[in-house]
Amino acid sequence: VIRLIFTKELPRAYMLKRKNRSNSGVYILTQSYLTSDGGREQYSGLQRYVRELVRLVKERGLRCVVLQKAIADFQTTSPDGAQVIGLKARNDAWGDPMFNYRAHQLIPADSPVIYCLVELIYPHVRERSIALQHGVWWDGQFASWKLATIRALNRRALRKSRGIVCVDTNYINWCLDVLGMQETVFQKCHYVPNFVNPHEFSSHPDDGAPRPDGLMTVLFPRRCEEKRGAGVFIRSAIQLWKQGRKFRAVFCGWGSMQEEISDISRQSGYSKFVEVLDVPFDEMRSVYSQADI
Repeated sequence: VIRLIFTKELPRAYMLKRKNRSNSGVYILTQSYLTSDGGREQYSGLQRYVRELVRLVKERGLRCVVLQKAIADFQTTSPDGAQVIGLKARNDAWGDPMFNYRAHQLIPADSPVIYCLVELIYPHVRERSIALQHGVWWDGQFASWKLATIRALNRRALRKSRGIVCVDTNYINWCLDVLGMQETVFQKCHYVPNFVNPHEFSSHPDDGAPRPDGLMTVLFPRRCEEKRGAGVFIRSAIQLWKQGRKFRAVFCGWGSMQEEISDISRQSGYSKFVEVLDVPFDEMRSVYSQADI
């Protein structure tokens, strides 16, 4: 990610112009990092990714500014030391262009920018920029105008950005199949899979040891949302419990289905087997260590 922004070969005239540029920092545009009021951290995959980007930028001795959508404008400092600016904008796709426009009023023209979602790359795109692609969840049975808009946004991202970091190869295949642009895709799409710190999340001999109540623990460590599979998991668990296969199901991640999962488990009579958590990133190690699956 950092290499794409800072070390790509550029024309000599451009490099000479850069000598006179001030270090205004790296700007990260994202849907959300802190809560929409700026009050606290949010804990999910995208937020974890942004957190690691902030760490990488700061390790290079650079200032880091995160711009996110918010229910009202705010400015604060995150626990990891990044300046966070919240800009009032709708939380859905209709709010993306206005958020992009307002954010670029604050970003110096020569500053490097990381767009944490391809959808945030319209209408403005900085020359020194990359985009991140976390999947193709939007590739569904939509109206023709929506599919055309999605494809136009992704073509724009490929043309205008310095590169797109892809967490899986599915997006690259989708671009080749749907967008064409073969040469551009091969040049600008960079496959960097999601990652884990093996020192922090290492295996220990006591992992998977029998629990005091004798029940196995199955962990669901992601947002509690239908599109993330939370509904499939709880419904599948209930079927297994009805068959006499008892285990503990732990949902760890905020989301719109947290209360619904508790309600479903209570109505089915299996609430004693369900736990819904929401813990900070730094506590995930202990949650994993207590799970068998």
